[in-house]
Amino acid sequence: MDDKLINLVLLKRPPLELPYVLDDTVRSVNSLLQRAGFRTAMSFNVIDPGQINILFGLQMPGTASLVDVRQISSPQNTIIFNTEQLAGESSWITDEYLSLLGDYVSLDYNVGNITKLKAVFGKGARCFEFPLLPDPSFAREHTVPYDSVAIRHDLAFYGSTGLGDRIERLKDIARHGVNLKCFSGAYGANLTPVLMDCAGVLNIHGFQSEVFETIRCLRPAAMGIPILSETSVHSEVASWEHSGVIFIPKDRFAETLADVLRDGRRLLAAGRRLQAFVNDPRWPGVARNTLLAAIAALSA
Repeated sequence: MDDKLINLVLLKRPPLELPYVLDDTVRSVNSLLQRAGFRTAMSFNVIDPGQINILFGLQMPGTASLVDVRQISSPQNTIIFNTEQLAGESSWITDEYLSLLGDYVSLDYNVGNITKLKAVFGKGARCFEFPLLPDPSFAREHTVPYDSVAIRHDLAFYGSTGLGDRIERLKDIARHGVNLKCFSGAYGANLTPVLMDCAGVLNIHGFQSEVFETIRCLRPAAMGIPILSETSVHSEVASWEHSGVIFIPKDRFAETLADVLRDGRRLLAAGRRLQAFVNDPRWPGVARNTLLAAIAALSA
């Protein structure tokens, strides 16, 4: 089975060369699968009927509809990689999308989503938790040397401020004296230089499901930048709970966050633990076992 090509398909609207929110996810999965011994290829919008295809980015703006996905991809050779919070309040989680996940084999990065699928489809759910860890090469993609950049901001926050109560929580954090750098639209390699003048990265939830937003954390984790987050629901096969990410309870979050930022040694240790976690040599073996189980389920 290792000789079978695994085609990682990012569904993406043009211009394809611009970094997009899921580019780092696909690169990370590709790197991990190659280290696990699989032959892989990455493509944009090209499903190869002669290979095993893993689809990323379903329902992203400007991409193929779910009806089209069903027409051009066979459940016998197609795996869906879900990156949405299924138990959240996202308008993208429609009955049509859940039905698609029920008809296809799926990979997921968090046990919270797996639990949702098993609650909907019971024993018929063919879903597998995949260890989503960053591509180590992210740590080398610096357009500006570390030693030439002054730290001007306490924390970087990127992502939608319109979800849940995020905007109010950001204002509360700022009121406690935390210097935030809030931005959007910087993805992939374009994210690296924007993070360089920040002491850390902030993760706060947009949905009540409180699934850890792993995708946001891939690049800073590889760079060794400390990540401070609300307590979260974690993966089981590759839990970030003890990764070095500093998880803070939602109660008195802003006040506690400000206290943590004053502890320079704790931040330094957090960054070192993050790099040790993402480079742990066990992850390729976990990824291998997960994908082999998913491939076996294609014929179930």
